[in-house]
Amino acid sequence: MRQGIFGFIAGAVTGAAVAILLTSEKGEKIKKQIGSFIYEASEIIKKNADVIIEEGKKHLEKAMSNNMNKVEKS
Repeated sequence: MRQGIFGFIAGAVTGAAVAILLTSEKGEKIKKQIGSFIYEASEIIKKNADVIIEEGKKHLEKAMSNNMNKVEKS
């Protein structure tokens, strides 16, 4: 489930970037769309910050453990 959150955020950012780049809208309207998207993305990140931080900690601990095992074996 947590990987789904990262995938959702990455997909949203990528999709929005492509849509903005391919649009034929005027500059002012694009600026408003970008501002709106950034606000919405920041709200999603705020709501899921605790999950994102905990997932990051788990990945860091796993990587550190794997590296320590490699050092001990060598």
